[in-house]
Amino acid sequence: MHHDCHGDGVVIDPYVVGVPFVTFSPAVIITTLISGFGAGVFCVVLSTASASFFLLPPYWSFYVESSADVVEIFVFIFEALFYVILITGIRKFGADTIRRNEACGVLSEWFVQTAKYLDDIVNYPEPAIPDCTPNDATGRYTFEEVNEIALKLRAQWGLGPGPISNVLALLESKGIVICRYEMQGESVEAFSFWNGHRPFIFLASEKEAAVRRRYDLSHELGHLVLHRWIEQSELEDRATLKAIEGEADKFAGAFLLPSSTRPFSPGSLMRARFRRSTVWYAGARAT
Repeated sequence: MHHDCHGDGVVIDPYVVGVPFVTFSPAVIITTLISGFGAGVFCVVLSTASASFFLLPPYWSFYVESSADVVEIFVFIFEALFYVILITGIRKFGADTIRRNEACGVLSEWFVQTAKYLDDIVNYPEPAIPDCTPNDATGRYTFEEVNEIALKLRAQWGLGPGPISNVLALLESKGIVICRYEMQGESVEAFSFWNGHRPFIFLASEKEAAVRRRYDLSHELGHLVLHRWIEQSELEDRATLKAIEGEADKFAGAFLLPSSTRPFSPGSLMRARFRRSTVWYAGARAT
């Protein structure tokens, strides 16, 4: 395959005088897309050698007379390697994301089927999760909206202004089915979803810290409350994904450490965010 990647440039040489390298860029891009980083770099080397030997004067020689041609060679190499690195990154991100999504999908299906089988035995509580939608037409929540929703949920659940002693038990008592299973080698800490009228949270993190586990649960609760109607296709947009993750973070902070209990001066807030974590179990990230 690699020996053919310079053929087009040689064939159409009479039509590309002055731009001898332009016909090799597609070969580099296609080779990298199909075969990856190593093949892409090899195609860059072979394309550079082919252009120098066949298309640059003196022809049929690797010697390059013009300094302008030397500059053009280096520009091509830099540009082609940029394509190779970029495409390799895209291929890896895409493959990892697809694999991760497939793994989460399989585990979700297993989780749901197991929960349905145990439903008659366990008798799960009816879900008590509010159905929220943002006021803005863009579909994004403001900070004030998120804070208000978190405070209303605490009030609805009768939590008052004090700390939550056991977030896991609380969420289970509100009809959320929770499972923990470590996904070795995957950068997944937790995920949540709805199946029919039943909400689920899957804890996949290997972290044992109780503070982090409480935060992960509250973050996923934020997704269940705020993003019930988000489609999977919307999550493929990085800007949308970043926005909803930020909203879930804000919800977790407001839910674990409501604004009515926070100190108001910046100095006291900085001192309290670590001191109070021993009482609230919220951790510094929650503020």
